[in-house]
Amino acid sequence: MPKIPSAMSDIEEQSWLVRIEAKFKRAIDIKMPTTVDLARQLAKKYPGPYDINQICAIYEYLVAQWKYVDDPRGIEYIAPASISAKNLAGNCEDFAALMAALIESIGGQSRILIASSQKEWHAYTEVFMEHDCIWLNLDWTAHHAGGPLFKGTLERVIYPGLSTP
Repeated sequence: MPKIPSAMSDIEEQSWLVRIEAKFKRAIDIKMPTTVDLARQLAKKYPGPYDINQICAIYEYLVAQWKYVDDPRGIEYIAPASISAKNLAGNCEDFAALMAALIESIGGQSRILIASSQKEWHAYTEVFMEHDCIWLNLDWTAHHAGGPLFKGTLERVIYPGLSTP
């Protein structure tokens, strides 16, 4: 995500966050065959009802295959998950949108968190673990599911699905 502009007012920041949330919701395209097909291909290693093994299979694949590529200069672009599923490249927003879409595509509940540090914004996905009633971190910078959280201030939580736990 972009560096934090030094002169962004609270109103400008909230407006930016609203626009980013709308972009995320458009990017999480779980009705696209490419998105659903990749989720099923990865989850089928652990057939049966949706579970943690399927989540970890998706996460491990994406972390191993993902290549970081910046947005175009001056544009906050979030690729549709169906495009990222083919390219396996982008920045943290693209990874978060794809991870959320894949989790939602196999019956899970996800959310995307947008946080800020003094230097930058960051986006990452969490998945709701119903059995344990917790949100599990799936940030690609953590290098393993449930890894350490981004050290920053939580600015926004985006729920792509229809229901919120």
